[in-house]
This record gives sequence, C-alpha cells and structure tokens, in this order.
Amino acid sequence: MGRDALVYALGFIAQRAAGFLMLPIYTRYLDPAAYATLHLVQMTLDVTSILLASGVTAGVYRYYFKTEDPTRRRAVILSAWALMTLFNGLGALLLVAFAPQIAVTVLKDPQATELVYWGAANFALDPSLVVPALLLQVQRRAVAYTGVSLARLTLQLGFNVLFLVGYGEGVRGILWSTCIAYVALNPGLLWGFFRFTGRPPLRAALKDLVLFGLPYRLTEGGAFILTYADRFFLLGAHGLFVTGVYSLAYQFGFVLGYLGAVPFFMAWNPLRFKLADHPPEARAEAFGGGFLLLSVVMVTLGTGISLFVEPTLGLMSNADYHGAAPLVPVILLAYVFQAWTQAVEFGIQVAERTRYATYGTWIAVVIILALYALLIPPLGPWGAALATAVAFLARLVAYAVFAHRLYPVDYPWGPALRTLASGALAVAGYFAWAPQGFWLQLGAATALTVAYGLGVWGLALDRARRVALRRMAARGVAAAQVRLGLGAP
Repeated sequence: MGRDALVYALGFIAQRAAGFLMLPIYTRYLDPAAYATLHLVQMTLDVTSILLASGVTAGVYRYYFKTEDPTRRRAVILSAWALMTLFNGLGALLLVAFAPQIAVTVLKDPQATELVYWGAANFALDPSLVVPALLLQVQRRAVAYTGVSLARLTLQLGFNVLFLVGYGEGVRGILWSTCIAYVALNPGLLWGFFRFTGRPPLRAALKDLVLFGLPYRLTEGGAFILTYADRFFLLGAHGLFVTGVYSLAYQFGFVLGYLGAVPFFMAWNPLRFKLADHPPEARAEAFGGGFLLLSVVMVTLGTGISLFVEPTLGLMSNADYHGAAPLVPVILLAYVFQAWTQAVEFGIQVAERTRYATYGTWIAVVIILALYALLIPPLGPWGAALATAVAFLARLVAYAVFAHRLYPVDYPWGPALRTLASGALAVAGYFAWAPQGFWLQLGAATALTVAYGLGVWGLALDRARRVALRRMAARGVAAAQVRLGLGAP
C-alpha cells in the first residue's frame, strides 16, 4: 500500500507542482471574472454528471473484489465503461441543446455559448479515459496509471500555455487543451482496455452497478451543493470578483485532496475491499493503522499548505488574489473532515446499503444551505468557508454513525484528533503572528512546521509506530544507497 500510494502521490505532486507553476499565467491572463467563468463551466459539467452519470463507477471496487472469477471481473469494469459512456453521451447532447440558455443563466454571458459546446465535447470524451484508468487502479498498476496522468498533464499544460499566452484565447483555450488531451490519449487506452475485457456477459454486472449506484445520484447531488453552491450565493451577494478570489482559495482544498486523500485511497481501497470479508483481527491493522496514517498525511499536508500559502500567493499572484490566503486553512479543515468521511464510508459500501450515504450527505446539505443564507451576506467568503467546515463535519458524524452500525470498525480517533489539534495550533499561531514580508513569512512558516512535526511525533504516534517509522526510513535509505552504488545489498 505504501509503495502504490507513493507512486500515485508522486504523480499528483507533479500535477500540482505544474499547476502552481502555471498559477502566475492563470492569474495574469485570466482576471477574477474569467477565473470564475471557468469554474462555472466546470460546475455545469458536474451538475450534468450528477443528473445522468453519477454513481456508475461507485460499485466497481466492491463488485470487482467481491469475486475471484476473471470473467465476472471483466464484466464489472466493461459495464462501468458502457454505462458511463451512454450517460455522458446523453448529457453532452443535452448541454449542446441548451447551451444558449446555460450561457445566459449560469455563465451570465450570452456570448459564452461556445464555451458550453467545448465543455460538452470534453464531457462526452471523459469516460474513455476515466474507466480505463480505473481499471489500472483495481489492478494495482500504479506506475501505468501515473504515466497516463502525467501524459495528460503534459498535453494540457503545453496547449494551455500556447492558447493563453500565445493566442490569448482565455477560458476557451483551456477547454481546447482538455479536448486535445482526450483525443490524443483515448484511442490507446481503449485499445488496451478492450484487449483486457473481451466480451463477457454484462447483464448481472450492469444490474449490480445500477442498483449500487442509484442512491449515489442523490448523494452526488448533495455533494455538489456542499462543494459548489457557495459560489452561487457569493455571486449573488458579492459579485464575480469576490467569487473569483474565493474560488482560488477553494482550489487549495482540491490540492489537499489530490495530494493526500486521492493517492492514499487509490492505494488503500483495493486492500480494504480485498480484506472486507476477512475476520476482524485479520483486518484490524489495515483499517485502523491505515486511518491513522491517512490522518497524519492529510493534516500534515494541510498544515504545510496553510503555513506557506501566504508567501506563495505573494510571490506567484497579483495583489487581487492575496485576500485568499486567510481563507485557505478553514477550507482545508473541511477537506480533512472529507477524507475522514471517505474512510468511514467504507462500512456503508461494504454493507451495500448506499442509501445511508445519501442520508448523511443531505443532512449536511440542509445545514450548509441554512448557514450560507445566514453567513454569506454579512461575512462574504468567510461565511462560505465557515459554513463549509461546519457542514463537512456534520456529514462526517452522520457517516460515522451509520457506517458503525452497518460494518463496525474501531478507528483510532484519539491520535487522529491530536494530530489535527497540533496542526490547528501551528496555523493559528502563524496568522495570530501575522508576519509581514516574504522572508519573514517564509521563516515563520518553516519554524511552525517544525514545531508541528515535533507535536505530532510526541502526541499522535505511540512508541510502536515511532519505532516502525524509524525502521521504514532506515530501510528506505539503505535501499536508495544500494541503488546508487553507495552501500552493500
């Protein structure tokens, strides 16, 4: 699990690093209004996915690992591709048909119809990359998956620079770049995908995936509200400029997810589902130990991002975006809660009672909508960030209660919460200090990062785990020395 998570993480780190290097280009060639428009286009695609294709791939892990029969496994993955292709194709047709209305009512620009057309094209092409990549995950081919991701990244960023800087195409150029990447990569991925799947009977697998994923339509609809509805409240109360600044701050929540939660779960989920039907004592360390490691990874990354975001934005963006920095820690707190929610949701998925995920999500939706209405008009982006953190916590509590009833797992909440407290103290200390100037900000962030690390080492990890980490580090150094010819095998 550690090896695969590291490979996935390195790929996502490369993607996020490239995104940060592109940040000066985006913030100089897209003003806050254009930046908000780009996110509104993406939200339109997300809504379409929720209404039509949501939940199609939700059961792949469960049903792929539920059987040892190769034919049934091939049927599961091919059924996921067939369903997603069908629903995304239908969604693309609807986007094209209603593009003028979407441009006026959602994007607030009658001239933006073409952006919806290009978004629809990308939406139709998406399954032929996403599902073959999912196959690589369940097969635990982390290197191949990361290679595909980096190839897509290289194509997109190269054409982004060309269209934004060279031709000044703005949001249109970014959508073109995504489409070119799909067209370049999809044929090769599909060739390998169909070579693996062949033509197995699909009826049983189609039925399983549809029934498993059906409640996730409502779940994903609620998740969309939790993630994106604050932009609409901000847009109505404070305009495009404030919405664009908040959207940039929210991007760091996505960064935390992509660097921490996504690679971790890509490595952890195959192991968890493989052990799901084993006796409790056989799976205890894989579940409890994995949860603690997830907590340390997420809180450590979140603390680091929060401490260094102010000097980073000061260096890489213009002054219009600097107000995003203080919002970032609150948003990152919400995404730590989200990672914990994904961890405990495993019990709901193994029990195949996915409607409980819908219940938990919509409890949080009711809370967040009330908080948006109450907090965003007077507090603006601060109200949106606070509402997000509170609602994500409410969803975590609901999921934990439901999952424990369906499939009990004893997660080490005490060490996880102590880790979170250490990070919160470090970040609160930085913003209470409020250092001015790039070098002072950098020095303060570095000192508090060290203090956080010492706190986690002493408070969150017991002696056995500290010893295990030292041994892992020693083995890693020894292996690196051997590969470099510096030590004996």
